[in-house]
Amino acid sequence: MEARLTDRLPMLPGYSLPVVKDRYPLCHTFDYRSGQPMARSLPTSVSPLHRAQQPVQPVDTRQSRPPSEVHNGVVAAGSGHTSEGSHSNEEDPYRHRRRRPTKDNFLPNFALNDKKVLHFQAYFREDVDNSPFEQYRVRPVDIFYFLEDDSISVREPKQENSGLSQGCVLRRHRIRKSDGRCFHWSDLNVGIAISLYGVTYRIVNCDKFTRDFLRGHGVSVLAPEPLPEDPYTAARRHLSQHQRKLHTTKSQRDKLWRFLRYDRHVLRFFCVEDGAGVDPRRRKKLVLQYFLVDDTLDLKEMHRPLEQRELAPILLGRQRIPKVQESRGLFYKYETDGEGEEFIGPEDLQPGRRLNIYGRSFLIYDCDDFTKNFYREQFGVDHFDVIDVDVKEEARAQQPIPPHNGFGSPEDTLQSVLRITPRRARRDSRQVLEKEGIVLRFQAALDSTLPLDRERSFVVCFYPSDETVSILERPLPNSGVPGGKFLRRMRLRKPLSSTAEPRYYALPDLRVGNVLEAVGRRFVIVRADQFAANYIKRYHSEPFANGGVDNPAVNGNIRANDELLKDRRAVEDSGPP
Repeated sequence: MEARLTDRLPMLPGYSLPVVKDRYPLCHTFDYRSGQPMARSLPTSVSPLHRAQQPVQPVDTRQSRPPSEVHNGVVAAGSGHTSEGSHSNEEDPYRHRRRRPTKDNFLPNFALNDKKVLHFQAYFREDVDNSPFEQYRVRPVDIFYFLEDDSISVREPKQENSGLSQGCVLRRHRIRKSDGRCFHWSDLNVGIAISLYGVTYRIVNCDKFTRDFLRGHGVSVLAPEPLPEDPYTAARRHLSQHQRKLHTTKSQRDKLWRFLRYDRHVLRFFCVEDGAGVDPRRRKKLVLQYFLVDDTLDLKEMHRPLEQRELAPILLGRQRIPKVQESRGLFYKYETDGEGEEFIGPEDLQPGRRLNIYGRSFLIYDCDDFTKNFYREQFGVDHFDVIDVDVKEEARAQQPIPPHNGFGSPEDTLQSVLRITPRRARRDSRQVLEKEGIVLRFQAALDSTLPLDRERSFVVCFYPSDETVSILERPLPNSGVPGGKFLRRMRLRKPLSSTAEPRYYALPDLRVGNVLEAVGRRFVIVRADQFAANYIKRYHSEPFANGGVDNPAVNGNIRANDELLKDRRAVEDSGPP
């Protein structure tokens, strides 16, 4: 009713009602129907509201189509081609059972040909007007064809001192031909000429990837053509080769060039003074440094660690040294810089040569690795005469050590021989800290034929902290032997050891059954307390493996620790006689 009323009203302002849109459907162009890809033809005259109502037509991708009607394997419905055997939704009774083809193997064009570029080498001729030297120029270019989007870019390689604006000739974009279509890779090949914006490019060669790509698509690629040479460039090259140089040679003393080339490049040689009156045993080792940046050298004394001399004094300041010199001393600085005068150079400084500097002769005996590499590269020298200048000192005769003088221990006597002011003999501090307070007690008997001595009993105490020995005698009732301290604590030297190389009794010598000689008496170790037995088993199992504490016959004679301790206390309480 409203529509009829609207049609009767005149087309005047205020008489027409606005059309209100309540639906905004999206345009759906591609779809699968009955297992076939479908495309909907959308004319530009149809409004967006009615595009969703356009019918779809099946597309047959198996039939060949012109490139203009195919896009990524889908053919437009308006091209006039139909698929054989295609059915509509109403005529196909098996449309629900048909499975749609999988889309996993489908790759779009931009992903399939991503970063794939065809490279062609070409050239074009440029006419030159109003020039008496050249009529045309031959300018080589590189043509790049991007398979991703069928775009083309042209670049000209830059040449040094050409005076031309080279680089990017055509930026990357799709270029149309004269018929309105864009250039395709099938339009490019070796031996053909293409026109881009009025400029004719002759393609003469291509790279391996481009050649393989064209041959893979059935395109025959011709052999590469020679690139014609630019006449003006060839004439300039010929002129530069035969033209006589009018300028003079640049001076070898060019400070800027030498600074950029040889800054911080120093040749280091090791030498000694080799004069007639120089003592070989007292001559000093020197370091000669040659600076390549300005052909100067200096001479310094080599400083060795823990040396009492001065810290590397400078014998010769940095300066140029002429080959013909006047004897003016090492501290004279040569200021003349004449052009005709010859100075000492790298060719005069090699190991094995003698160098005369202001009347003093120096022998070069070695150089560092950087200097050797420099001579190998610049002069081709592979062999260097390295000289040994160290004088071997004769071995001094060893003075005999005098015998023990009776004052103190033999170590004290040895210290008085080695030094004017004797020092205290060194002790093992770690051994003292770890074994301080440990006492190993053994019971011993005198090795004597006298009946009274056979009844006497002794306790041998060994201190592992400093390997000292003390002997105590047990009092024997009604024998006239009071007991007490028989030998004070001291290091006990073996009878067959010399004063120069004394050997003392140690813990491995105190096995049960061994003989201990002290102050002219022989003591036989017969027993050990339990603590000494455990200590020996724990720390000295290897030295005592043969006939030691592991022997069953010896273990049966071991007395208890408290019993020997009582004997020692009884001896200490009795005191001296």
